[in-house]
Amino acid sequence: MTQPMAIQEQISGIILAGGQGERFGGADKGLLLLNKKPLAAHVATRLTPQVSHLIISANRNHDQYSALGYNVIADEHGPYLGPLAGIAAALTTINTELALVVPCDTPFLPHDLCQRLYTALKKNQTDIAIAHDGQQLQHMCVLMQRTLLNSLNQELSIGHLKVHTWMVQQRHCIVDFSDQGDGFININNSQELTNAESVSKNLTKRIPYSADL
Repeated sequence: MTQPMAIQEQISGIILAGGQGERFGGADKGLLLLNKKPLAAHVATRLTPQVSHLIISANRNHDQYSALGYNVIADEHGPYLGPLAGIAAALTTINTELALVVPCDTPFLPHDLCQRLYTALKKNQTDIAIAHDGQQLQHMCVLMQRTLLNSLNQELSIGHLKVHTWMVQQRHCIVDFSDQGDGFININNSQELTNAESVSKNLTKRIPYSADL
């Protein structure tokens, strides 16, 4: 089951894969294999039914990311300035009203992530909807208005690079995903990648959320 096409057409997906992979000895995290498939590909599989199209924001290995079948863009403000730079670069390439932004290391994202964020954003008339897994804010899993690009560029131009600080300064709402907390498991080191192999085998398939839109 996929979400209504009217919502899907309004939203572009952005997968952030522009980091330096310091906790993996400099390896490109989005290309690390989970069950013989790159992490970024797992994320793309989760997002594809939820958005009109996908973009991968990456600062290296563009050919390998392009081989996954999606457009790849690099940061415009300089490489490795962090997620805000990746988001800004991607927003310049889309023509939809909204963007669903997620990191490349969250292979088990909820199938209804976009729909629930969209419902909350529209209901609360905010510019950003941020997921909360029941334990902590997932400020890298957000639905946001493309019109925030100007604000992003201003922050980057003065060296303000902290994602959380910028996001909570915008009109935002927080969306409870405590019923799917394991959907936000992210891979930060080799042990977590090994653990994810077991999770992927045991994680039951999610039934998409149903909402009155």
